[in-house]
Amino acid sequence: MHPQNQPYRSHRQSLLVEKWRKVHTRIQRKLKNGTFQFLSRNEKYQLLKRLRRYYSQLQKLGFTTKKLIVGSTLVFSLLHTSTGFAQSFEERAGADNPLELVNVGEFSAPDFVDIDNDGDYDVFVGEKYGMIRYYENIGTPENPLFEERTDLENPLDFADIGSWSVPEFADMDNDGDFDVFIGELIGTVPYFENIGTNTDPMFVEQMGPSDPFDGVNVGFSPNAAVVDIDNDSDLDIFIGEAYGGILYYRNTGTITDPVFLAQTGSSNPFEGVDIGWLATPDFADLDNDGDLDALVGENYTTLFYFQNTGTNTSPIFEEQTGMANPFYDTPFGENLNPAFVDIDNDGDSDVFVGDSYGMLRFFENTTPLVSAIEIPENPNNHPGDLFPNPIVAGEVFIEYAAPNLATISISIYDITGRLLSQQKLDVIPGENLLRLDCSMLSSGSYVVEIGEEEHRSLVVK
Repeated sequence: MHPQNQPYRSHRQSLLVEKWRKVHTRIQRKLKNGTFQFLSRNEKYQLLKRLRRYYSQLQKLGFTTKKLIVGSTLVFSLLHTSTGFAQSFEERAGADNPLELVNVGEFSAPDFVDIDNDGDYDVFVGEKYGMIRYYENIGTPENPLFEERTDLENPLDFADIGSWSVPEFADMDNDGDFDVFIGELIGTVPYFENIGTNTDPMFVEQMGPSDPFDGVNVGFSPNAAVVDIDNDSDLDIFIGEAYGGILYYRNTGTITDPVFLAQTGSSNPFEGVDIGWLATPDFADLDNDGDLDALVGENYTTLFYFQNTGTNTSPIFEEQTGMANPFYDTPFGENLNPAFVDIDNDGDSDVFVGDSYGMLRFFENTTPLVSAIEIPENPNNHPGDLFPNPIVAGEVFIEYAAPNLATISISIYDITGRLLSQQKLDVIPGENLLRLDCSMLSSGSYVVEIGEEEHRSLVVK
């Protein structure tokens, strides 16, 4: 830098350091008094974003991390980038569940679709007696408000397919509106083409050659999920069936004229999967790696999570258990029917789950929408340095400078202060490299405590 610019540079650094300290102090205070947990996801994001921006600007001015006094609390934002870690979900009940008042009797099977092309999601719900209930979203994309439509206002009011109806909407003929498959008790999947428009739908059941599933019968209670699983721009179909398996029908036709061919053996990425009884799959990218993963409901009380460890053209599904499944400890009833939808328009997939009680439970995706940031630290004020940033392969390392031989404790808390894990490690005088296992954590915000209580770090994974 030219000499005459050095005073400006020094002044600019001083201003940025002061701004950084103010934001950092604010986060420290909220962590210590417990109010950080009550901030909205966007408020947390904005605080961390400002911290990152100031630090990046300081780096551009040649300011090193060793110069910044942080105090006793460090703030880290670690974005998980490897596969295997699902997103975080929290159940919302009462007024926080926009479908809290919906009860279709026994058995509920939801599917979300913008059926009137007004920019928000409406919902159709299958039920035990074969009817399809329709709830129009008369709210907004961010704040949905559902109102049931009956008779002629329900475009599927006429569709009584017998028992245990399960709707699945998709634009099967690429004409710009949504068609629908409806699974039912005796094993067929009737297809209803939308011959209306994308604002005023009109469904007509197709038979014979006009039905891409003509002649297919999976035996009992099929649950269809339409998705482009091989990334070839046309829609394929998975069908969960009564005996716990998941069948795969690849579209060997085109985006306007689908032809479905059953895939067996190694050609079916769910070959060998048996979840017990009444498999109900739905798909979304749960680990943010660019391919589709699956949640699968079943007749009893479990939501299974199958991570796609393959690619977006050649999927391989592996069941994830324990804390790797975001619903592993959630108590459910029976006959679970999951449905993904971004119901609050915040850019991630939330989940509604139908069940044998006819209700729709709502699980908001609470995964923090933050990027990986690197926050400077002062080793003179805190003995630990946490890396890599972002987290890689489910582990993080801590460089710990110990003044003498000792045993330290490393604790991980969630953002509400609940202790998740604790390790006790022996350290020797001088530099120690400690490994912190994060593989049991799903995406979210965590506090890492090293030794004394005041040495806390916020970790957003």
